[in-house]
Amino acid sequence: MDDALTRLITTYRGYPLPHPALRAVTLAQWLLESGRGTSALAREHRNYAGLKWRAEMAPFASGVTYAAHDGADAYCRFPSLAAFIAGYWAFLGRAPYAGWQDHAGSAEAFIRFVGPIYTPAPGYADKVLALLPEATALLGGRAIRRPTSARS
Repeated sequence: MDDALTRLITTYRGYPLPHPALRAVTLAQWLLESGRGTSALAREHRNYAGLKWRAEMAPFASGVTYAAHDGADAYCRFPSLAAFIAGYWAFLGRAPYAGWQDHAGSAEAFIRFVGPIYTPAPGYADKVLALLPEATALLGGRAIRRPTSARS
């Protein structure tokens, strides 16, 4: 596993969350969004979630032009892993995600609510949930061996 992703996981393990039960599902989302930490956006800008720049993100990040699979746009560039984590949760505090706390009782309820807002891609929540066992193990400090076919 990449050193930067290992540092993110270590930082996230000890990060105080208002809903700790969501730690693994959000890590699973970041694994998906960042290609398990291999995307240039993650490596160069500490943006593991593919967060696009919004003015509300100024306390946590700066804007940077980044060419993603869907074209160039303004994305968040985080100065630290802690800023990324805080920024991710602040991003969810924006109006489009209003009500996510009502779905914080389980990983599945949360991602099924947030997922379609986050990205309209069909099956997004299922892709995140498929990574939940891996994310849970990583947060527990256990290495994961994935079959070659499961790597992306």
